[in-house]
Amino acid sequence: MARARQGSPAPGTRGGLRAHAVLMVTAVALVLTGCTDPPPDAPPNDPDSVALRITTATDGGRLDEDDRADVESAIGAVLSQYVGAAYLGDHPRSGYIEALERFTDGAAELAARDLDVLTASDDDEFSSVLATRLDTDLSLYAVDGDVLGATARVHFAFKATTAEDTPRELRLDGRLMLTPTRDGWAVFGYDVSSDDGSALGEDDS
Repeated sequence: MARARQGSPAPGTRGGLRAHAVLMVTAVALVLTGCTDPPPDAPPNDPDSVALRITTATDGGRLDEDDRADVESAIGAVLSQYVGAAYLGDHPRSGYIEALERFTDGAAELAARDLDVLTASDDDEFSSVLATRLDTDLSLYAVDGDVLGATARVHFAFKATTAEDTPRELRLDGRLMLTPTRDGWAVFGYDVSSDDGSALGEDDS
């Protein structure tokens, strides 16, 4: 099991820790208000992979259905791009850094050091990876009908095949913090753990 935890400033804030705390506090309140039905599943990057499934906690009805659906769709696109570039498809390959394309500049700089946790880049034995579970619990922070931030609690599982056709299960669990930017939604912080299905060594944590 490996873990990566970083936060970078969201646009319009002063400091990553402050932005992280604001989003986490509001997310707890929103989760308690209930859930809405997930939007239609987006097509997976691999036809044999499952599709992304999003369940959203509302903020007491201050978002109308169309606005909520728009936010879900936009954030779903960010998560789908990340999963596709970080995990799905043929391996080994170069270009795992493309998984950070929808991260803010600050978060991407930090996340580049954690590619072994955030992607399947740490094992050159894999020949292919497909998704078996892509569940996301999405909490939205909205004020006066404007969504100012979101926390995506992700529970992702993948089946990796090695060159010797040995199956391995990969898992990614934790939180991705997102913010709207001029170029659309982007990840500005993360607190995730990953498991590549192999036995832990003495130095692993």
